[in-house]
Amino acid sequence: HRLLIMESRKVVQRVVSSAAPNAGLQGCWSALSGSLCTSCSFSQQEQRRNRSYCSASAYRQSPSKPSSPFASLSNSPFDADKTKVKKRQRRKFIPRKAAVALTPKAREFFQSLLEGVTSTHDSKPQSKEEKDPVIGIQLTYTQSTSGEPRMVFGFSFLRASTLHPNDEAVSLELLDDGSPKLPADAMEDGLPKLYVHRDAVLKVLGATLDVDEKKLLPILYDKEGNVMDPNA
Repeated sequence: HRLLIMESRKVVQRVVSSAAPNAGLQGCWSALSGSLCTSCSFSQQEQRRNRSYCSASAYRQSPSKPSSPFASLSNSPFDADKTKVKKRQRRKFIPRKAAVALTPKAREFFQSLLEGVTSTHDSKPQSKEEKDPVIGIQLTYTQSTSGEPRMVFGFSFLRASTLHPNDEAVSLELLDDGSPKLPADAMEDGLPKLYVHRDAVLKVLGATLDVDEKKLLPILYDKEGNVMDPNA
């Protein structure tokens, strides 16, 4: 029986070499794979019976084309190289009402301060400060600089480079009927404003802002008209 198998292998090799004389000796073991060779046209039964090597180069597996069943996953629509993920831009939150209400005295005081800063910059030549202009006054809520462990309210000039997206703007303008300008209407007007620092928004929300002109300090009143304690 072994002699018959050896003779059959020799016959198969002769047939293959005559059918494809220019084919390389490298090839796949088609008998084990159980598939039909397209070059030598061996049947699956003959391949299994003879367990012969197919030397046809047309049946060789190319390293650039893997036969793995997971090869098709490279064409997945979720491939990061082939699909561009569009990032959704978050819309800026525009409150319906300003964070704080301004007394007439505070409104006039802030407007006069900003007018003085603008007129001073107009009289000076172009400088680095002109490229980063003052856009308003910021209401802050910070720790006291005196060294005492307490919080205080304050205000300072705000430049365009230090404006944070979470700082809330309060318009210093009034409408024709005397009511304050709403945030949605004042967002793109390009006028100086009062900006509530992001750390102070929740603390002063709904309060009324007044100014002590002598001490140059803000005074905040709650809804009941009581002076707000920054440490409360």
